[in-house]
Amino acid sequence: MGHNLSQESLTKSREWLSRQLDLHGVIGLPDGPDYAVKLAGIHPQSTQYRTIDFLYARFLGMQLVERTGKTYAFLTNDQSHHVIVLENVGEKATLPGSGYLGLQRVSFSVPDPFTFAQAYKALSDGDLSVSAIDQTVSWTLQFQDPDGNGCADYSGYSRFTWSSASMAGPRSASGCR
Repeated sequence: MGHNLSQESLTKSREWLSRQLDLHGVIGLPDGPDYAVKLAGIHPQSTQYRTIDFLYARFLGMQLVERTGKTYAFLTNDQSHHVIVLENVGEKATLPGSGYLGLQRVSFSVPDPFTFAQAYKALSDGDLSVSAIDQTVSWTLQFQDPDGNGCADYSGYSRFTWSSASMAGPRSASGCR
């Protein structure tokens, strides 16, 4: 079962939500810009610089493009110079504690259930604690890099049809397989 959203259904949903927000005195949704914008990258800071760029390469398909001394590593998975800039802040830097606001996770998409299963096996074999989660709109493999930054591989339902044969193993009480 796939979820296909047409432009018409998205427009109707936006109009309905705007009416609901207006009814309750909440500022409505802003209009988007009149120009094209695309997320170009993220810039996480790291206390375990070399370990993290290895993780991003091994499990997330990123390639090291450039390293500037011991401070920055530029990684990409497309034709751009970088999608991720890892900044070494040193091993003694203070990590944010529980309850701090910040980037929850960096997500990477995979094209199909087979690739999703391959990613799960690679992460598990790499001694990373990984959870497979059905988030209704996608399946997500959630794990953390050595600094505790959230990472995820996800696969959206709209990209392909899921079947019981797509994912191996019984579902646990937490919803994970």
